[in-house]
Amino acid sequence: MIFENGYLRIEFIVISLFLGIMLTDSIYTNFVIYRTCYVVLGYNQSECALLGGQTKDNQTQSLEELVEPYANVITMTRSMTENCITAILCIFIGPWSDRFGRKPLIIAPTIGYTISFICAVIFTLLPNLSPWYFILSNIPICLTGGMPIFITGVLSHVTDITSAENRGMRMGIVEATLGIGIFLGNLCSSYIFFAIGYAGVFGIAAGISFFTFLLVWFFIPETLESNENEGYFKGFFDLSNIKEMLKSTFKERESYTRPIILLSILLLTLYIFVINGDASITFLYLRDKMQWSLKQYTIFSSIGTVIFIVGTVFGIYILHTLLNITESVLVLCGFLSFMNGHLIQGLATKDWHIYGASFAKILGGLVSPMMRSLISKIIPLEEVGKIFAMVVTAESLCGILGSPIYTGIYNKTIHKDPATYCFFTAGIYGVDSVLIIVIIILQFMRRRTSYNSLINENTDDNEVIIT
Repeated sequence: MIFENGYLRIEFIVISLFLGIMLTDSIYTNFVIYRTCYVVLGYNQSECALLGGQTKDNQTQSLEELVEPYANVITMTRSMTENCITAILCIFIGPWSDRFGRKPLIIAPTIGYTISFICAVIFTLLPNLSPWYFILSNIPICLTGGMPIFITGVLSHVTDITSAENRGMRMGIVEATLGIGIFLGNLCSSYIFFAIGYAGVFGIAAGISFFTFLLVWFFIPETLESNENEGYFKGFFDLSNIKEMLKSTFKERESYTRPIILLSILLLTLYIFVINGDASITFLYLRDKMQWSLKQYTIFSSIGTVIFIVGTVFGIYILHTLLNITESVLVLCGFLSFMNGHLIQGLATKDWHIYGASFAKILGGLVSPMMRSLISKIIPLEEVGKIFAMVVTAESLCGILGSPIYTGIYNKTIHKDPATYCFFTAGIYGVDSVLIIVIIILQFMRRRTSYNSLINENTDDNEVIIT
C-alpha cells in the first residue's frame, strides 16, 4: 500500500533517498582512488584508470597498494567532517522537534544531498582538481543534518503514528525499505558509471534527491500536533535543548528502565561504530585480497542487501510478530549472526566464502529496528524526540571514530593480513552480545518487579475490602 490515510508512506521516502545516496557510495571511493593516483601522487593517468577495472595484473595490484592508504585518509577525513558536524546538530534537534514537528527533520537533508551531489558533478568535471576539494561538496549535507537528522525524523514520525503493539513491525519495515534503497543503488551504480561516467552518476543522484524533496514537501504529513511557532528558528540552538535531552536520557526511572535505556544507547553506538568503520574498508579489502573490480563489488553488495532484507522481513514477521519473540532476544541473534559472518569473512580465501559470510549475517538486519522499538516502548511519547536524538548523537559521535580507527588498522595490516579488521569487528560484536544478555536479565527483573508490585497492590485492596 503506497498511501496511508491519504498520505504517502514514509518508507517510500527512505527508499528514494537511500537509492540516490548508494548510487554514489562505491563510485565515490573509486573516484577518490583514481584522482589521488594521478593528481596527488603523480602516476600516469592511463595506469590509474585501470584501478578497480575488470582485470588486474601484478603492476596494477602494486599501484593500488600504494594509492589506497592515501585515498583512505581522504575518505576518512570526509566521513569525520560529516559525522562531527551532524552530531552537533543532533544535540539540539531532538527537543526542538518535540516542540515544532518532525517534517523539517526529514525534508532538510534531502535539500542538503541535492546540493551536495550537484557540487560533486562540478568537481568531477574539473580533471586536475585535487580529491581533497571533493570534501567541500559535503558542506551542504553537514549544514542540513545529513543522515542522522533524517533518521531521527523518520524514527520519530513512525513512533508518532504507531501503537506499541505494531511499532516493532513498522520499524522493521522501515529497515527493510532502507535495504531496498541500498540494494537498488548498489545494483545500478556500476552499470550507470560505466555507461556515463562519474558526473553522470552524481547527476542522477542529485535528481533523485530533489525528487525525494518534492515527495516529502507535498505528500508527507506533519505527525506532531503543535501550534507553537515562537522561537522556531531562534529556539533551534537554545542550550536548554541540550539540558532537556540529557535530562530525559539520564533521569531516574522505575523498574530498571534507566539502565536499559543507557545500555541500549551504548549498544546502538557500538553498532554504528562498527558499521561505519566496516563500510569504509570492505570495498578496499575485497579489491586487495580478492582482486575484485567495482562491478564485482556492487553485485556482491546488491546480493548482500537482498539477504539483509530477507533476514529482516523473516525476523520481524515470523519471529517477532507471529512467534512473539522479544526484541532483545532477536537483537542477540542479530549480533551473533554478525559476529559469525565477520569471522568467516576474515578467514575467506575464495569468492564464495565472502558470499557465505554475507549469508551468515542474515539476521543482522534485526539489530537496529528491534533496539529502536525496544527503546520506544519504555519511554513516554513526549520524550521520543529527545531520546532518539540522544541515540543518533551518540551514534554520530562514535561514528566519527569508526572510520579513522578502521582506516588505521587496515593501513597498518594491509601488507601482512588485511583481514585483521574483520576479527576486530567480530570481537566488538561479541561484546555487544554480552551487553544485550545483560539487558535481557534487566528486562526479566523489571517484569518481576512490576508483577510483585501488582500483587502487593491487589493484596492491599483486598485487605481494605475485608476491613
